[in-house]
Amino acid sequence: MISANLERYIALSKSITTDKNELYLYDSKTKTTNRISNDNEATWGSSGFEKNDSIMYYTTNDGSEFAYLVKYNINSGVAENCIVPNWDVGGMSLSENEKYYTIIYQ
Repeated sequence: MISANLERYIALSKSITTDKNELYLYDSKTKTTNRISNDNEATWGSSGFEKNDSIMYYTTNDGSEFAYLVKYNINSGVAENCIVPNWDVGGMSLSENEKYYTIIYQ
């Protein structure tokens, strides 16, 4: 699966098993790839990028019974849990001005 911010970054997902995959972030400017996921038995999925090329949102169930939304700062490499409900988050979308976002629950 490929999710792209047409400005600079591409999120790449590599399937390992039905319960595990890996998430990578490719930088088309520097031609480098960084692994976002870890070695835990978990799923990871890109949900979107902010327009300024500094934030990527992704879902994962790493360390949890349910999938949750993470806000990843591309510049610092810091991941911050954003939405952690008691059911699965399937994804999100940002409004045109990035002031609002819609959460998709499964």
